[in-house]
Amino acid sequence: MSGSAPAPVISKGKIVLRRFHLTVGFILITLAASLWLLSPPTSQGMAHAAGELSSLDVAFELELVRLVNAVRVERGLTPLARSPILTAAARAHNQDMITNDFLSHSGSDGAWPAQRACAQGYVPYSWGACYVGENIGAGYPTAADVLMGWLNSPDHWVNLLWDKYREVGVGYSTGGRYGHYWTMDLGAQPYVLPVFVNEDADNADSCRVTLTLTKEGVSSYGSLGQITGVRAGESASLANVPWTPWAWRVPFTFSAGGGIRTVYVEYTDGDRNVLSSDSITLDLLPAPSVRPATVVILVEAATGRSVPAWPQIRISGDDCAALQWTAEVNQPWVMLGAEAGVAPAEVTVWLNSELVDLRTPGIRQASIAFHVTDGAGQNTSLVAPLEVHIVDVLYQHHFAAVFHDR
Repeated sequence: MSGSAPAPVISKGKIVLRRFHLTVGFILITLAASLWLLSPPTSQGMAHAAGELSSLDVAFELELVRLVNAVRVERGLTPLARSPILTAAARAHNQDMITNDFLSHSGSDGAWPAQRACAQGYVPYSWGACYVGENIGAGYPTAADVLMGWLNSPDHWVNLLWDKYREVGVGYSTGGRYGHYWTMDLGAQPYVLPVFVNEDADNADSCRVTLTLTKEGVSSYGSLGQITGVRAGESASLANVPWTPWAWRVPFTFSAGGGIRTVYVEYTDGDRNVLSSDSITLDLLPAPSVRPATVVILVEAATGRSVPAWPQIRISGDDCAALQWTAEVNQPWVMLGAEAGVAPAEVTVWLNSELVDLRTPGIRQASIAFHVTDGAGQNTSLVAPLEVHIVDVLYQHHFAAVFHDR
């Protein structure tokens, strides 16, 4: 294909809503007007072989999921969990539209989004149909572009922000009449209640995170009913974890250590349980500190009396990480009560008068280096300077303290 591609277009948006009375359901379909934008992209004629996915295609899909979730979270909704089944359905529909040169929610075989999702293995609700909606667009070269097109279309916007959806699958393909094809399938299936760590973030710099929970909003027939309790832990076995009330967002603290961490959440309605999980990479840089930042010792030349007599250095760190530390000095006359340990800790410092002149007034200097490592092997080094001020006379005064009750 050469020359200019047609202007970007989004299909008539399809949103599927079901309302229930006992086991009888009906489908309400809302159609959005087609939206055409200016400045069409140039056709690159770069179609992949049918079904072939490049790493760039996958990256574009993940970026659109990220952007959609950011929009939902900004508007007070839960994110959507990426579903391999919906992703497969969306990709297959893109290839169908490219191969057969059409742009529609109805496939070349007449199948609609819910039927295509069911055919891929998406689980239907008790009335026998899959709960799925779909947005498609063509000609948009980036995830941000197609999302803007959908957000500017009222019915597509409603579809993206429908609060009953819990999962999403995005397909991005190149080639065909428009050069770029996007299909986003959104849905929910019984007994699938995702959980999100820090709103589905990839990374966190603290073990203290927030879990976003979901609940069944489509139908309790053949699925979980009103949730009466949840419990969370770092093991799929939660038998010893107490139940707590359900809430949209709950705090959670991982045990010490960085790297990829997984949290498991179990939901119950009193009769049936659902177990979900989510993972996040904890980038826990050691956050140690030493106090005082500079160790100052006053020594009376005539007597060798020092203030403080037994100075201590406190090593503190982020209690999310298990911080192992070692210490070394650069002068042989500086002695430490311990040269290794686990933070938080206090290290006593004293001076070996046999190795340094403490009788001649002046200043002696040294340094104490602390090397800290967390459970993920990340390292930090800190240096505490040491100053020994040798003076002729040390004066010590005592002041009475007066306390007033308030």
